[in-house]
Amino acid sequence: MSNSLGVNTIGSTSIPALIAGDFPRATDAVTAGEDLAVGSLVYRDDDDDGKVKKWRTTADAVYAVVAEDIKADDVGAAWLTGEFVGPRVVVADGSNWEDAVDSARSKSIFLKDARLAPNQ
Repeated sequence: MSNSLGVNTIGSTSIPALIAGDFPRATDAVTAGEDLAVGSLVYRDDDDDGKVKKWRTTADAVYAVVAEDIKADDVGAAWLTGEFVGPRVVVADGSNWEDAVDSARSKSIFLKDARLAPNQ
């Protein structure tokens, strides 16, 4: 991964300052239950064969941050751990990343206020 002027590049995907620090990022494959954009904060929907969907509410335990665009029912990469700029993660409409901070922290996903992130 390279970082230049606040843009993180992973392979051929450029992510504008989504990554907020050096905490290790563990990755795994996930199956999307809906179309997901890179940076989507997701939960695992056990009622939908364990597919991941955009985080909606504190009742949904944070599972990962999507590392690439993934179409519904396709498999793609997600970060299971890491530090991310909270205002840049994607959550479901009507939801707020700040409400996910505690659930994310329990999975070693740290959502930071943009003013505190070093990769700006």
